[in-house]
Amino acid sequence: MNWSLALPEIALALCAMAILIFGVLRKGDNTFICTMLALGAMVIAAMLVMSAPVGGAYRGLFVVDGFARFMKLLILAGAALSII
Repeated sequence: MNWSLALPEIALALCAMAILIFGVLRKGDNTFICTMLALGAMVIAAMLVMSAPVGGAYRGLFVVDGFARFMKLLILAGAALSII
């Protein structure tokens, strides 16, 4: 299997789980720190989207092309703006 095509989604999911655990285990108000970590995770995911190779994986169920990159970046930008 070609995991490099799904790397942005995998990295974003792992970062989200780590931020969730960090927010739960740290005492005090963690709103600002978790917000900045979430924005950083989205920036990392956007960089991974731009560097991901073009192709298909999982017997054609997962395709990365120009339109997929555009939509992923649009969704990440919308999510980042909604967090801000």
